[in-house]
Amino acid sequence: MVSKRLLLTASHVFKFCKKGEVRFERIDPHSSVYKMTEVIFNLEPGTFFLPHPDSTLDVALIAVSEKSHDGKSRLSDVGYCKRVISSERPGTRVNIIQFPQNSNQMVVLRQNQILHSDERFLKIFDNAFVEHHRYKVHHDAAKKRSWFSSSKKDNCSYNLPFFRYNADTQAGSSGSPCFDDMWNLTGIHHCALRVDNEQRPGVFKYIANEGVKIDVIIEWAKNELGENSSYNRELLGELFGGNL
Repeated sequence: MVSKRLLLTASHVFKFCKKGEVRFERIDPHSSVYKMTEVIFNLEPGTFFLPHPDSTLDVALIAVSEKSHDGKSRLSDVGYCKRVISSERPGTRVNIIQFPQNSNQMVVLRQNQILHSDERFLKIFDNAFVEHHRYKVHHDAAKKRSWFSSSKKDNCSYNLPFFRYNADTQAGSSGSPCFDDMWNLTGIHHCALRVDNEQRPGVFKYIANEGVKIDVIIEWAKNELGENSSYNRELLGELFGGNL
């Protein structure tokens, strides 16, 4: 949750169906032993649904119902993330709250860190991303100009919307929040980067994980807030505690 009503997650979840629910797990304060309880809320795309215009980023904002399925819990009791920080410094710890393979909540803690963007083994993914956008129509390509610059054909530098890190994730973790050690939101988990294993056809080799930088998401939200009056400005203006 990134505001009182809006959930930030992976947009591909809503590609074929915009109806659904979101589950929150929390410690049961009435239990004498450590116990997690699950609270279920409906998603309300009719109230607000905004996917990022670039599908390769795979992020979207969607409204959540104010009361739970059973009517016993309020969304305001769940809380939301107000602390964000733009951090892609190599070595920064990455903590991820995820629901891998649609299972119970799992937290990836500390034994993960942001990788250096200049690592040669990551450059192949930079080139693939840039080439994907280089040949799009001019209108779309204009939006991507800040993501790469090239003074010479053989000497390109990239400022891509992703940061890379090593972490223990599985399928189904896309859209999970990434935090630093102070629990500042730094990005949204996107996918695992992998390459074909040349010695074993059909088998992939894990390279790193990739997330969408939080400052890219904030910039997108600011643009929508300032340029598009058709969306609910009140809901959008409350993102991260109204600190856009």
